[in-house]
Amino acid sequence: MQLQPDTHGLWAATAPSSPETSTLSEAVETDVAIVGAGFTGMSAALHLSEAGIAVSVVEANEVGFGGSGRNAGLVNPGFWLPLPDMIKALGQDAAERMIDELGHAPTVVFDLIEKHDIQCEAVRAGNLHMAHSANGYRELVGRCEEWARRGAPVEMLDRSTAAEKTGTKIYHGAMLDRRAGTIQPLAYVRGLASAALKSGAKLFTQSPATAISHDGERWTVKTPGGEVRANRLLVATGGYGEGAEQARHSTVPYFYFQCATKPLSHNILPEILPDKNGTWDTHPVLKSFRLDAEGRLICGSIGRFDGGGNLHKSWASRKMRGMFPQVPEESWSEAWFGRIAMTNDHLPRLKEIGPEGFAIYGYNGRGIGPGTVFGRAVANYFKSGDRAALPFPLTSDAHESFVGIRGGVIEMGARAFHTIDGWL
Repeated sequence: MQLQPDTHGLWAATAPSSPETSTLSEAVETDVAIVGAGFTGMSAALHLSEAGIAVSVVEANEVGFGGSGRNAGLVNPGFWLPLPDMIKALGQDAAERMIDELGHAPTVVFDLIEKHDIQCEAVRAGNLHMAHSANGYRELVGRCEEWARRGAPVEMLDRSTAAEKTGTKIYHGAMLDRRAGTIQPLAYVRGLASAALKSGAKLFTQSPATAISHDGERWTVKTPGGEVRANRLLVATGGYGEGAEQARHSTVPYFYFQCATKPLSHNILPEILPDKNGTWDTHPVLKSFRLDAEGRLICGSIGRFDGGGNLHKSWASRKMRGMFPQVPEESWSEAWFGRIAMTNDHLPRLKEIGPEGFAIYGYNGRGIGPGTVFGRAVANYFKSGDRAALPFPLTSDAHESFVGIRGGVIEMGARAFHTIDGWL
């Protein structure tokens, strides 16, 4: 099944083809079974197969169908949560370990891209966290100081420098993080899948996990056409789990859309993001903007297109016209959206679902770096048996409260803001 432009937009139109796969139609014996072929699942499969461990992946749709293939493509370190809040929530030791792991996540991603020659428009020029207000700027100063104390290559940019770096004067300044960069996310996850297959992993698409069970000795993952029996299990379905109960997770329904122009003309391009940085801002209804390899301007913000599509698209066109008046209004050509797996405390979840069986999810909008390093971490645990290899402590209570209400409030707030923003 081909991913469609209305669900994966520009990424489906420009990514290299997915590796050839088949539907599971038999009983397969393996060491590790993985459910979900996104960043986490394919990273784990790649690192396991490179170590000579037999691994089979089942995917309900196609590689990168969920959040991985709809991502904004910003390869950032850390999480949205400020570092002191992470320490308060996890404790000093666990938080410092996660901060260190995620601080180096972009390097892990770009090293894999280079090692496996993944063609995914990788640009590591640093990303810009934009301050939408004076308070936003003060918040970024605090973030910058926390990362700088840990030796990260970060710096604050004043208003005029931020304008030079972006081509728009609406921001109060920015934090430049030179560890970060941008990729074509669907191309990246397809590249991970290709590398895993070359290393010996098995990958079955259009094969949803309809039942997952443990008989006291081994795991069995059933699909409509077959089953995988394994000693160990990783469920990596993020916010798009379906079928078996263990593949579905409690997360807040938080949606993010993107719109892309046609390639901009050469007389316009030098004025917009001349260093090819990715950006996102501090506004509660945040927005992001970046360029792709062909010079398309990509704008994103909170919202979903099934119901509020025209409103959100109208806002994107209006907002970008205000920020970059040189971009022709008729340039917009692609639009798509996806679901982010959000949690109440903005921290990821690691659940033990049975003997040598884990589920990991809840990256809160930071799927690329965490998905890659957490997939590797679980693979390292399966290789060594050392619980210290797991990326962070097991989550004791993984239930999110009032998810439907919270998701509805988020969407209504985004629609209200996008109705008035740019007109006043």
